[in-house]
Amino acid sequence: MKRIAFFLAAGLLTLAGCNSFNTEKQLFQTLDSTQTGIGFVNHLVPTEKVNILDYLYFYNGGGVSAGDINNDGLTDLYFVSNQGKNKLYLNKGNFKFEDITEKAGVGGFSDWQTGSTMADVNGDGFLDIYVCAVGNFRGLEGPMNSISIMVMPHSPKKPPIMALILQVSPRRRLFLTTIMMVIWIVICSTMPSIPPVVMTA
Repeated sequence: MKRIAFFLAAGLLTLAGCNSFNTEKQLFQTLDSTQTGIGFVNHLVPTEKVNILDYLYFYNGGGVSAGDINNDGLTDLYFVSNQGKNKLYLNKGNFKFEDITEKAGVGGFSDWQTGSTMADVNGDGFLDIYVCAVGNFRGLEGPMNSISIMVMPHSPKKPPIMALILQVSPRRRLFLTTIMMVIWIVICSTMPSIPPVVMTA
């Protein structure tokens, strides 16, 4: 009898606990891509050359970087796709985003990209985009890393444009790449409206 009473009491306490959780106000809710405008999917297709057996990090994902690229006070998002095109979404407020990847020219340049971060590389007060990638591995082509120097138009409401893509090739050329990057940082800092340029070291 005591055991029955014990289990009955434990069951009632469990039910009461579950009900108390259900009555609490939800802090987060799921928003559909049709509401937000963010439809990014990191779709992976294993191949004979690149798969989980030959590349340990196949399912590690591409990553995402967040930052205010146009200094409007809203956090913008940059998603990295391993095998496809990266996506840059401009935050329009109220959880609404605009895909400005093509306008900014930052879809990516390598067969396999692994991650990104944002930083003001050229010191102009606006965030630039740095993308990591895998190169010279089992037929994967493209620069190992790239830096997208973003130049803002005169109107802050317009999306940024890519002014310079600095592609970093094998590590043996890192010194030359660093010199090129420093030169272009100076140019971008003094000339805010230069045409798009792609440089490879």
